Amino acid sequence: MNKRFLSFTVALLSLFMFSGCGKGDTTSQFEAVIEAVTPMQTQSGQASQEDPSMGSIFVTVPEERATELSFDKASVGIRASTKIILADGSEGSMDDLKTGMNILVSFDGLVMESYPVQLTASKINIQS
Repeated sequence: MNKRFLSFTVALLSLFMFSGCGKGDTTSQFEAVIEAVTPMQTQSGQASQEDPSMGSIFVTVPEERATELSFDKASVGIRASTKIILADGSEGSMDDLKTGMNILVSFDGLVMESYPVQLTASKINIQS
């Protein structure tokens, strides 16, 4: 019986450990209002990166959505690969992001659970 219990425990632990593995293709989205924009300051001699940071934005989430998401504020990282889409559907840039704008943030679902949460956007749609 002791062997059976040990085998069951190991199998159960393995299931929990590996059930979170794998990137999948899920994308999460939330609406937010930009509170602050912080462009990346470039420094001479900075090592090149495959997908460098372009800066970040600090956003607040509408109260009704914050309960569902479990966060009301977020620091959103913007990388060179982040797509920024203007309200007219054309492609934008970090320079187009302004305080007070309503946006839709898409990300891979991974967040650093600090306060505010930190995540990296895959796409930002400017709504107004």
